[in-house]
Amino acid sequence: MENIWETRRMKNGGGTVMEERCQRCGAALTGGNSEEGDLTLCVKCEERYLAAKQSLQSEFVGVAKIEKGMTTILEGLHDAFGLDLEDVNFKDTPRRVARAYAEIFRGVKDTDKQVQRILGTSFPAEVKEMIVVKDVKAFSMCPHHFLPVEYDITVAYISNGKVLGISKLSRLAEVLAKRPVLQETFTEEIAEELFKGVEALGVGVWVEGTHYCMKMRGAKQVQAKTVTSAIRGCFEEPEVQAEFLSLTKG
Repeated sequence: MENIWETRRMKNGGGTVMEERCQRCGAALTGGNSEEGDLTLCVKCEERYLAAKQSLQSEFVGVAKIEKGMTTILEGLHDAFGLDLEDVNFKDTPRRVARAYAEIFRGVKDTDKQVQRILGTSFPAEVKEMIVVKDVKAFSMCPHHFLPVEYDITVAYISNGKVLGISKLSRLAEVLAKRPVLQETFTEEIAEELFKGVEALGVGVWVEGTHYCMKMRGAKQVQAKTVTSAIRGCFEEPEVQAEFLSLTKG
């Protein structure tokens, strides 16, 4: 454990005092500090610590419920269809499924904050051409059947004097895809967030989705893809829209 005390020379040369500091960020403690276990924290770090602690506690409770629910699902499959739950491969299946869902959905509750961080840093640039990022891959879950959806995404915009780092466009799509929403909603969300976030002259989004609820069951169309698009601003102009579509399909 780091020493939380620091010797500081008095300005008037009258000796030294021991100054207590936050063990996380090193800031001098000026009152309102908190002791969390073996840690002494400033107010800001305490707030971050408590928020992280609460989030972790919520995840533990949620994951335990998922594991319990998966156990019930397996029992239902056994009763209805004779699934052999004595098979050694099912031994830890509920726990593995719970951990998988935790990985898939972790961060969903902070989607808005993540979007703000992604769009919060832009760079001045006098770029008049269309900026296009193609072949972005993202995964989601269908809200109706809770089966996977695989997305191929193209995102384009025309700058109004500021641009994002290129990786931010794919990151935006990945973050928004974590939420189990309809493909139509997902497509509109990308367009709207980007259009507002960088105050673009225009935005175009093209999404092709492979839905496993349609591939594995129901219609069982293994090659079928669902296509959605969304446009904003100057992309509604025929010439701009035509350029976007040619770049998307080219």
